[in-house]
Amino acid sequence: LLDGIIVFAVFFVIVAAIGAGLLIGVLIYVVYLWLVVQFGATPGKLLLGLRITEEDGTTPVGWRGAFMRSIPDLLGNIPLIGWLIMLGAGIGSIFLINDDDENRSVYDRVGNTRVVRKQAP
Repeated sequence: LLDGIIVFAVFFVIVAAIGAGLLIGVLIYVVYLWLVVQFGATPGKLLLGLRITEEDGTTPVGWRGAFMRSIPDLLGNIPLIGWLIMLGAGIGSIFLINDDDENRSVYDRVGNTRVVRKQAP
C-alpha cells in the first residue's frame, strides 16, 4: 500500500509538472502571437525600431501571418530533431538575408511577411 501511494505521488508530481510546463509554454506562445499582431513586433524588434508586416511592407501582420511565421519555432519543439530544425532555420536565414535583395529570412518566407524599419509618426 505504501509503495502504491509513493508511486502515485511521484506520478502525480511528474504529470503536474509536465502539465504546468505545457500550459506555460502555450501561454508564452499565445502572448508572442498577440504581441506580433497587436504591436507588429516582438519586444526585441520594438527596441530596434523594426516592425513585422505582410509582404507588401505596409499592412500590419494578422493572426495568420504571425502563426505561419512562427512555424519554424514550433517545429523546433519536436523531441530529438527540433534543434536541427532550429539550426537549419537560423543558418538558412543568415544565407537568405545576405543573398536576398529583400533581406527576407526563413520566417518571413514561411509567413509571407517582411521586417521593415518602423516609420516615424
